[in-house]
Amino acid sequence: MLAREDVDVFVVLNGVKQSVSNGTMAHWYVVFATKDKTLKDKGIAGLVFPADLPGIKKNRMKDKLGRRAADTGEVVLEDVTVPRQALVGEEG
Repeated sequence: MLAREDVDVFVVLNGVKQSVSNGTMAHWYVVFATKDKTLKDKGIAGLVFPADLPGIKKNRMKDKLGRRAADTGEVVLEDVTVPRQALVGEEG
């Protein structure tokens, strides 16, 4: 997951996560993202935010080979603006 910094918000997220258990039914998401890949693990931030923010798309996986009873989906984040309050702890 990649993030870019914005003046008014903590980050703007863009990325895709596939095969998310209960991803289409979740009310909250926990995401780990980095703003600068050169910082490696020192640049990772943990975020918790509601699943109804603008820019979040949920796609349910169909025609799976197994675990048909389990809800599994894809979560697409397109320019999702995440507020500073979503940061868990400190960056890094």
